Amino acid sequence: MEEFSFYFSFGSNMSTCRISKNCPAGSATAEFVDAARLDNHELQFSGPDWPTWHGAVANVTQTPNENKVVWGVLWKISPEHLHQLDEQEGESYRRITVTVMTKSGLQIPCFMYVMCDDTGISLPSKPYLDTMVSGATEHHLPNDYIKYLEQMNHNGYDGIVIPP
Repeated sequence: MEEFSFYFSFGSNMSTCRISKNCPAGSATAEFVDAARLDNHELQFSGPDWPTWHGAVANVTQTPNENKVVWGVLWKISPEHLHQLDEQEGESYRRITVTVMTKSGLQIPCFMYVMCDDTGISLPSKPYLDTMVSGATEHHLPNDYIKYLEQMNHNGYDGIVIPP
């Protein structure tokens, strides 16, 4: 049995504070590995407005456009915390296996979550985007990608959120 799994996060779980809710970061349960990119994919915000985030949440879709990439954070997760991530993502997401390229140039097979039923593109709340930008900045994603996240449109909600 594997001692850990690699998890690629491109949404709110890029933030150490956020992922620590289910997998205590910096411990043997969630350890930052590197910034990483997923080629031939595109970041979108999908689904109905999530009551806890007051808006849509991150999703990725595959695209034939080789210039499209999604940057995110690669975590090493202990097996006992995988079920907690599954519960956090709920029935709306499913795990898939992908290969990402780390900022240091390594190709790593890992899992990530994608939406089961893409109900169309919608807008995230400002706090959700702020959480993504915080995680991207904290883990030194490329500056142009951070600027891309900072310039994204949101739905205007800028109040309190209570993420799961």
